Amino acid sequence: MQLQLNIANIIYHLFMMNPGRNSTESVLIGILGRYSGSVRRADSLLWDVLRHIDCERSLNVLSSTETWNAFRISWSRSHLEAIASSLQSPFALIDSESMQHSVLHLQVSVDVSKARDKISLINATGAQLDDRLLDPLFWLPIIAYCLDKTGHSSELTLLIENSAIGFALVCLSSNDLTIRRMAGFILVTWEHLCQVSTFFPVPNSRFTICESGIRLKCL
Repeated sequence: MQLQLNIANIIYHLFMMNPGRNSTESVLIGILGRYSGSVRRADSLLWDVLRHIDCERSLNVLSSTETWNAFRISWSRSHLEAIASSLQSPFALIDSESMQHSVLHLQVSVDVSKARDKISLINATGAQLDDRLLDPLFWLPIIAYCLDKTGHSSELTLLIENSAIGFALVCLSSNDLTIRRMAGFILVTWEHLCQVSTFFPVPNSRFTICESGIRLKCL
């Protein structure tokens, strides 16, 4: 863990020497190959680099097959099913256990880093930050992208089963407006897709969202 933090720290400072020149797709691919979308300190440093690249050049994990594959391969080292994901069919990238862990154990709150304006998840009891927690600033856009690629009602159901919708629901409690807006967009979009889907077997999608969150909390 310390080695990962040291490497991330070096990458961050090298990048910040000239963010404009360093904001390239090749650099992005390299960063995504080391990033795991968590709130651990190493990932927080890498996220700041990812954010700068997106602001400078509008490049991110969804920009191309190459950028997607860089993260997919890195993430699949610890979440094997993710290797089957693609930009055309992204659903396998979402790990049910990781999503559920974030839903069950923590609430979303603003934690502004002293060095960098970083939004992260913190334990509701004030305990030490859990490195397994997913960063909503990275994962909420992934979930939104999955919704955009939904082609069948079974994929809407899958987003309940893998706790992606539950994760968005929890993120509504964030004190950060950006996170709340992203989470709200996801839930409204998901509900709309449920309503227009002829084959979706649930007559009241709003109830399903709430029921999903309650069910996860009670496990």
